[in-house]
Amino acid sequence: MKTNSNLKKLLEKGEFIVTAEIGLPVSANTETLKKNVEKIKGKVHAVIASDGKNAGVHISNLAAAILLQQHNIEPILEISCRDRNRIAIQSEVLGAASLGINNILCTAGDHQKLGPFPQSKHCYDLDSTQEIMMLKQLRDEKKLSNGQELNESPSILIGTEDNPFSDPLELRIILLKKKIKSGADFIIARPVFDTSKFSEWIKALESNGVTENVPLIVSVLPLKSKEMAQKIKERPGYYLPDTIFNRIEKASDAQAEGIKIAKDIINKVKGLKGVKGINIIAIDNEDAVAALA
Repeated sequence: MKTNSNLKKLLEKGEFIVTAEIGLPVSANTETLKKNVEKIKGKVHAVIASDGKNAGVHISNLAAAILLQQHNIEPILEISCRDRNRIAIQSEVLGAASLGINNILCTAGDHQKLGPFPQSKHCYDLDSTQEIMMLKQLRDEKKLSNGQELNESPSILIGTEDNPFSDPLELRIILLKKKIKSGADFIIARPVFDTSKFSEWIKALESNGVTENVPLIVSVLPLKSKEMAQKIKERPGYYLPDTIFNRIEKASDAQAEGIKIAKDIINKVKGLKGVKGINIIAIDNEDAVAALA
């Protein structure tokens, strides 16, 4: 595999990785984003340039990735299948690689029914597994999805995401193994709030040989308020146990308590087999990165 990704080099060295995901503006004005980027600079190895987070409108993932590069931060470019067909995905990857953006995170994307534009139409020409397979062919065989040959292949590291709390567990393992077989080089797990349930998922991955050769980066999401905790609790695909919700609800300083909870989770998951890093989801909470990185 050919890639100039610094993230790949760090993972190969066995260094524990810290990445982050921060909020992108619903505006062409990026001054606040630039200030937030400066807050996390030097504290993380890479930052995810998200793609239509929560099925909403933000500055584009590619614009965010370029801004991160300008601040000497390595971007991980998320490319979701929700809004693009295979032509657009391949074009975006080639364009990103031409700009030296070497890390691609393949995702399905949050469904538009969950966001502020439920009337919008999705694409889903490919699912995320097919996206991974297509990008691996692009990189390793120098071919587009229709078999057309390229003069030069893009230098990319291909990532995927998975949800440890989506049932049934057996099906999740099958799907994740399929993603890895298709060419995923690393995995980013959705936010963890229940370490016991997460440990069961890790054991299942281990017994199936999933994390043997593919590094796992675990997401943590520091809670800021009871209202935020309630939204997370109600959101499909997330699992927030009552014990955590009650800690936030009863705390005199919910934000400080959220940092404590996130630290507890990080300390518990760091020692689990296959866990090679953490991803701090600090959307509109960028100060939390300094406290957790």
